[in-house]
Amino acid sequence: MWTGHSGNRFTLLTQVWTLPDFDSNNSYFNDFVPLKTNINNYRLPFYHRLDLSCTVRNRRGYWNFSIYNAYCHLNTVAIYRGHRDVVEMTDAGYFSTSKPVFQKIKFLPIIPSISYTWEF
Repeated sequence: MWTGHSGNRFTLLTQVWTLPDFDSNNSYFNDFVPLKTNINNYRLPFYHRLDLSCTVRNRRGYWNFSIYNAYCHLNTVAIYRGHRDVVEMTDAGYFSTSKPVFQKIKFLPIIPSISYTWEF
């Protein structure tokens, strides 16, 4: 069975404020306040997978062999806003900053399964 559908729509926060942390000695920004954005402003990529199954009968029951996501396509299920540390060079030297990035969350690779059903 092949499954395919357009990606789900969801609300992706594209802008945030950063609030300074006045309680510590460093100058890093710790709190992020989201700014209002349009609802359902982003669509995930096209979702698709192939599931295979085979059933073998015998006198007392049957075996079922199946593979979920047979070609191991890791579909995007969500996106979150993270941070990546970047080292930049200026005339004064090197310094490290934190840049916001959007990262895709993907899971459920190929999953084989075997089951036996005993009929009595």
